[in-house]
Amino acid sequence: MRKILSLLLGLFFPVFLLSAQPDIRGAFIIMTMPYTDEGAVDHEVLSAEAAYLDDCGVSGMLYASDHHLVSLEEWKKGLLTVIGVMKDRKAVLGAICNAETTEEMVERCLFAERAAKKAKMTNFVLFGRPADNLKTLSGLLESLNTIGEAIHTPYIYQTWLHGKFPSIPASEMAALARKYPGVFGYVKCEVPGTGVNQYIAQMNAHRPDVKSVFSAWGSWQWLYQWRQFHTDGIISQRPAYADVYAKIWKEMEKGDPDGKVDPAFAAVLSMLMLRSSVSAPDEHRSYHLYILCKRGVFKNRVSRVKDEKDPRGWHLHTQELTPEQIAEIEMRYAALQKAI
Repeated sequence: MRKILSLLLGLFFPVFLLSAQPDIRGAFIIMTMPYTDEGAVDHEVLSAEAAYLDDCGVSGMLYASDHHLVSLEEWKKGLLTVIGVMKDRKAVLGAICNAETTEEMVERCLFAERAAKKAKMTNFVLFGRPADNLKTLSGLLESLNTIGEAIHTPYIYQTWLHGKFPSIPASEMAALARKYPGVFGYVKCEVPGTGVNQYIAQMNAHRPDVKSVFSAWGSWQWLYQWRQFHTDGIISQRPAYADVYAKIWKEMEKGDPDGKVDPAFAAVLSMLMLRSSVSAPDEHRSYHLYILCKRGVFKNRVSRVKDEKDPRGWHLHTQELTPEQIAEIEMRYAALQKAI
């Protein structure tokens, strides 16, 4: 009898685990780290940003993008702040666990898991790209197996490249998903150039082991990839336009019956193309900070910029804009708001 019960549990328990997981698809927005005028992490604004993203209707949000600019303690404190806001809200919260080494990534993953469990969060995932010190594909696979052994939370993997080793083959991602069910199988396809489309097709060929395939690459090809490859959403560091991304996804889910997706996406691209006329140390922040201030989410346009000569490892930069640049931003943003 015990043997039969064990067999039944083996058959049905993985299904139970999968059904208890959050819905990992849709418009996922990478949060922008806010700083005070003096350069400290601004937890008041961080809380406001999390609430704003949820109010925008995004499927999920990912904290936080500046692992090379904030200390581990700053990262931990910020994550606890966001968990405090999101524990009773709708959107999925993800902890970005990027770090220099696999060991440091595992430390972040385990801290995030414990914090989410303590807050009784169910809409929670982990997220990571290759550890910064990896140089070979074999090293990458060893790293992901180490992470898979350590965690019990769905893990969205970003196929980000250092130029040091090839992207993980789709067959290897499927194998990891089978080996660590409930952990791997969620992929943000970040590959330079149009080669990403072939890569998405390869990932699709390994469904259902590969469960979710997200568009990425700054969202530039999201519309094409949704139509051509039926990607499961977008992961993009564009919180200033979170409501538009959420609405685009909502229309996509309906099959775009009223033709709203194309004009809305064109308006998003119009905003992103301003990068050619506004210089900034980080294009993900740049003039987008102006929009976040305009929307009442951020208080300033201050960023940390990596600086090995500074003992802190960074210096402060405030995004300056000319009156002409502001006028152009305002015009394009107004068009974006009318697009959907």
